Amino acid sequence: MEYKMELETEIPMGIVVTRCIYEDFTWENVPINYLAEQGVPQDIIDASLAYDVQSELNIQHRAYLTSTDWYVVRLTETGVPVPADILLKRQEARDAITEE
Repeated sequence: MEYKMELETEIPMGIVVTRCIYEDFTWENVPINYLAEQGVPQDIIDASLAYDVQSELNIQHRAYLTSTDWYVVRLTETGVPVPADILLKRQEARDAITEE
């Protein structure tokens, strides 16, 4: 059983980029079509979107770790082992988190 979290890859034009930095400008919470209208190159817009997607994935991975922390507490307090599949999924979640 493999642990995977993915977001949809199709990006509608109305989607908002949390933060985009290009040349001397910084935009926050703006639609990607606005950035394109301002002359921001597509690769910069794509990088900003990738950062947003990775940030969301990090949130989801950390939430999974938090939701399964009780297994580790139980192990510490009672000696009851953490199921192997949970250990594997927790490691995969930790490995998937990228520092921002």
